[in-house]
Order: sequence, then structure tokens, then C-alpha cells
Amino acid sequence: MLLVYVAVNVFAISDIFDFVYSSVGWFCYPKQ
Repeated sequence: MLLVYVAVNVFAISDIFDFVYSSVGWFCYPKQ
């Protein structure tokens, strides 16, 4: 159970970082 909980949290954190990276990239380099 604990391993599943950790795996889900790691996946969620990586998803959040991916979203933040995309947002920062979009603000720094707006796509036309």
C-alpha cells in the first residue's frame, strides 16, 4: 500500500513540475 501511495505522489509531483515547466516556457517563449 505504502509503495503505491509513494508512486502516485511521485507521479503527481512530476506532473506538477511538467505543468510548471510548460507554463514558464510559454511565458518566456510565447508561441505564435
